[in-house]
Amino acid sequence: MSFALLGLAVPGIEIAGPGCVVKTFPGYWDLLDQLRGGGRGGLI
Repeated sequence: MSFALLGLAVPGIEIAGPGCVVKTFPGYWDLLDQLRGGGRGGLI
């Protein structure tokens, strides 16, 4: 999950197996989308 943050700053990063966080942090990708902007004026 921590390396997914690199995708916010480095273009072209692709996450293999994004479903692996479903058990430990079900809302992770939604939260990451909010942080990067996701159409809602994010922080990063």
